[in-house]
Amino acid sequence: MATMTSAEPPSPDEVAADRAHDGMTAAIQEALDAVQGIADPTARFRAAKRHVSTLRTAVETGAGAHAQAAASIHKAEALSLAGLAERIGVSKARAQQLVDAAKKETPQP
Repeated sequence: MATMTSAEPPSPDEVAADRAHDGMTAAIQEALDAVQGIADPTARFRAAKRHVSTLRTAVETGAGAHAQAAASIHKAEALSLAGLAERIGVSKARAQQLVDAAKKETPQP
């Protein structure tokens, strides 16, 4: 499988997204370290539970954006599923899952 590469430099939006990702990664680690530093096990559990809930929501939102982006490529470039899979560096089955997930999230008229 090919991976997504580009000879072009990243766009300002991509640079901003990378910067935000780095900040998010650092913030998650800081939050996890803070939770581990809570001495009381009950308080540590409550804090960890809040973090898990927040992270779960973030993962679900990110997965939706991931699927929508794959579906946008699929449609804009009029690719077959095999072509989409090759283009984004996943299996054909995974490309189908992403397109199907995007369809489920897109409101139907």
